[in-house]
Formats: sequence, structure tokens, C-alpha cells
Amino acid sequence: MKKNSEQQHDAANEPLISQAKAAEMCGMTRAAIRDMVSRGRLRTVEVEGRDLVYRKEVEAFERELR
Repeated sequence: MKKNSEQQHDAANEPLISQAKAAEMCGMTRAAIRDMVSRGRLRTVEVEGRDLVYRKEVEAFERELR
């Protein structure tokens, strides 16, 4: 199992982050991020039993919030 500090990537080598990290980056709660996932605003990939989100999608959303 990889350490939490290691960057995770999908099959196409796109960086993935935890939903907790996504919430931190956007200044939101984890529940708000989960809601965005359920609405289809953010995609998830399951890695080692964890649902991770695409960092680039979170960064794009974060820019929209500014």
C-alpha cells in the first residue's frame, strides 16, 4: 500500500487526490466535495478502496470560486 504522502495517479498518469485534500484546497467541507461528486461535477477513481478525485478538476473548480 502506498503512503498517504505519495501522489496517486490513474491509468493515464493523471494526478489524483483525496476528497479531504480537495475540500482543503477549495475551502469546503468533505461533505460538499462528496455532493459535487454525486452531482457529477467531480469524477472519482477508486484506488486501494479509496475514492480519489482528479486534481486538475479540483484546481479548475477552485479557479471558478475566485
